[in-house]
Amino acid sequence: MFNFIASVAFPKGNDLFNTIVFGLLEGLTGLVGYGVAIIFFAIILRLFMMPLDVLNKYFTKRNAAKTAEFKEEDDELKAQFGADPLKYMAARREMHRRNGHNPMISNLVMFGNMVVTMMVFIAVFGCLSQISTLNINNQSKALHAVYVKHEAAGTLEEGAIEGKTFREEINFVYGEYTEGFLWVHNFFRPDTWESKRPSLKQFKRAVGDDTIPEATYNTIFSIDGETGKYSGTGLSKKNSHGWNGYLIFFLIVPATMYFSMQVNMSVMQKKKAAESKKEAEVGYSMRQAKAQADPNAMPQVDPQKMMKYMKFMMPAMMIIFVINSASAFALYIAVGAIMQTSLGLGSNAIIDKVIKKQEQKKKDAEPNHPVINPHTRYFKKRSVK
Repeated sequence: MFNFIASVAFPKGNDLFNTIVFGLLEGLTGLVGYGVAIIFFAIILRLFMMPLDVLNKYFTKRNAAKTAEFKEEDDELKAQFGADPLKYMAARREMHRRNGHNPMISNLVMFGNMVVTMMVFIAVFGCLSQISTLNINNQSKALHAVYVKHEAAGTLEEGAIEGKTFREEINFVYGEYTEGFLWVHNFFRPDTWESKRPSLKQFKRAVGDDTIPEATYNTIFSIDGETGKYSGTGLSKKNSHGWNGYLIFFLIVPATMYFSMQVNMSVMQKKKAAESKKEAEVGYSMRQAKAQADPNAMPQVDPQKMMKYMKFMMPAMMIIFVINSASAFALYIAVGAIMQTSLGLGSNAIIDKVIKKQEQKKKDAEPNHPVINPHTRYFKKRSVK
């Protein structure tokens, strides 16, 4: 189930973010192994990014609450400028400005959150790909070094060096450079039908020698040159033949991503519901008004429709990443999506309470708000007697 190697190699970071990621993963790997380190890393990174995500949800919900709060005044503007969408839009902007509310803030925060999330996603993908490539290359070099040593000593088929035969030593070295996790044989490779071993071309590139003969490759990885089946010349069948995984991340990652986006969409749906109700009453939408103001302008994208498409596009994109990336990155995506969903559900409830408390505080601060004496009923009863 778990196969923690003696030491996972980490490259040197070429910028601040890479240096932090490599340093954090190296420290965690020394404590719990590389697979569990990825889980902790995903949790830490998600918690670090949580304030921006919460800020995005707060402004989105606050925007929806303000839209509902200004409904009465907005109805008056609708009655006054209902026949002219441009004047109505300008009056509505002025209404928000006068009340100290800027609806654009929620859009800017949402855009900033999307940009930061995408940048972190690309950077982490690059970091984990570098780690996987480095360790796969180190494994190939170590296996080739064992072959060269035993070939020079003439002990590939019979005999031993320091008490170890070629097959014993090469399987030992293979285990030293292979990190297994859960159902995945080699965590540096995809959880797919991909073979546990590299191709001949990949092996040559990793070793840095294009002159390596195919016979050498076949001997190391126990491949019969004629049939392609297991030959038993080098690595065991468990280490050289068969799938590297069982496509479980192939199912987990898109499912968690879809559910996470579904939870995030619930926030936008509430906002959209309030806007749609108002647009139905007015008879046109803000997008239509802007299009009328400038017919040559690019048409605006409806965020709700965009999110509906993204709800299916993102899981599909993640499938491509899972198939072509190391299992470590697939685990990172899955844990990140689960964390985002869990934190999202909790933060939504907290944000709703905060907004309600702010609205109540504002109502209490209004000068015309009636102050109720809790002892009124007592004094009334006393006066009747």
